[in-house]
Amino acid sequence: DHPHIVKFYGTSLLKRDGEERAVMVLEKCKENLRTHIFNNRAYVPAETKDIASIKTVKRWAREISDALAFIHKEGVVHRDLTLENILV
Repeated sequence: DHPHIVKFYGTSLLKRDGEERAVMVLEKCKENLRTHIFNNRAYVPAETKDIASIKTVKRWAREISDALAFIHKEGVVHRDLTLENILV
């Protein structure tokens, strides 16, 4: 039970009310990281002693950090990073 890579289809520029936003087009996902973690309590770091689950959560943190480092290097800033905005 582990999330897969979300398929990325492309980007689009949304212009509305004098404001421009970049929009990513992704596959429809079943859940976000928050629901995934709280539906699988073994992934709540404070509630588990399971080494495999802890390693999985550490891998997610590394992958999220790597993705943020990549977009920052490209000049993009994610202004609403929450568990709900990480799709799985």
